[in-house]
Amino acid sequence: MIIDCDTHFHPRDAYDYTGAEWDAQRPRFLFDEKGQLTGLDFPGAPPEVPGATPLPPPGSGSRHPGLYEMDVRLRDYEKLGIDRQFLFPQLTGTAFSYLPEPALGAAMAHSWNLAVLRHLRAHPKQLIGGALVALQDVGAAIREMEWARNEG
Repeated sequence: MIIDCDTHFHPRDAYDYTGAEWDAQRPRFLFDEKGQLTGLDFPGAPPEVPGATPLPPPGSGSRHPGLYEMDVRLRDYEKLGIDRQFLFPQLTGTAFSYLPEPALGAAMAHSWNLAVLRHLRAHPKQLIGGALVALQDVGAAIREMEWARNEG
């Protein structure tokens, strides 16, 4: 069995589940007419820190649809003979870092986890997931790890 354990992935809906209280601040992916990730609108972004993530597309690998489209990813992996994949967040293109305000960071991490959980449940034999936590809020990070464990 071949397992890819360095699979960077970010679902299109990664930050759609942050909750109404974060709607004005959460990140939103921007796609062109071909469906390729071209940018990010992140009203709640922290001040830029030189050399820190996130990096803008296409440095994020956004030219590869399998980065954010699971059906494309699964077809590519079938061609490559990869049986399972560990979904690892593509941090440099998803706006997630440890710089956002702690509560927003925790909401973003949970939203990413919900989006990935949807894929894990749809493809349990092909995917392995790991939870993203916002370390700038230790209590929320612990709660998120417990939630992830309980969700399997």
